[in-house]
Amino acid sequence: MLGYSPKMRNSNSDLLAKAMWDFYKGEERATLKVTTDISLPEDMLASYFFRGYDEMNEMERLALDRCQGRVLDIGAGAGCHSLYLLKKGIEVTSLETSGPMSELLKERGLEKVVHASWQDFVPDLRYDHILLLMNGLGMAERFKDLPSMLIELSSWLSEGGEVLLDSSDIGDLYVLEDGSRMTDLGGSHEGEIIYTVTYKGESVSFPWLFVTKDELTAICEDMGLEMTILSEMEDSFLASVKGL
Repeated sequence: MLGYSPKMRNSNSDLLAKAMWDFYKGEERATLKVTTDISLPEDMLASYFFRGYDEMNEMERLALDRCQGRVLDIGAGAGCHSLYLLKKGIEVTSLETSGPMSELLKERGLEKVVHASWQDFVPDLRYDHILLLMNGLGMAERFKDLPSMLIELSSWLSEGGEVLLDSSDIGDLYVLEDGSRMTDLGGSHEGEIIYTVTYKGESVSFPWLFVTKDELTAICEDMGLEMTILSEMEDSFLASVKGL
């Protein structure tokens, strides 16, 4: 699994919200089928998006443990990260592109929920930590748009604040059975893929981005941003990005 995230732009995430609401209302086996243009279909239980801190991976827990002050959770999904922070007494704002998902966040007890994409969001204060977890960096969608995204988000930080984000190196997925490498990518960056999510006969497709730690390091250096790798897990990494 490529680490599919609920952080989709515009109304695409409403289909995911439908599965989330079904699970929340008691349909414990609510299941999404997720595939990409470079991988086979996989089933994903909606319950995954409701997991608690102890069920999260090492990188997620490390990111949450670093949070303090004001936190912005971009693409909050069903709220597992935001709710954990709220229960710790941390001031968290949950940003979510889907209207139905935003209502689910409120239903689950989140106090500050904003229905908007990161592109449309206009903060009225600075944040000590900004979360882009579950491969949330993919919200940039295209490699060429990643620098402007990082500059924009870093401008929302308070002094000493950091953006906590993760991504994955998916290069192995481009290796064919004979050991050769897929080269006809239509001019796109290797980490740019198309997800298709199907639930109860409905499907949506949308672009997503994955980058390697070396690619992210180079971008941050070019943009004058400070980047630190905090943790690595198999082909994935967690990084801190700060403005200089």
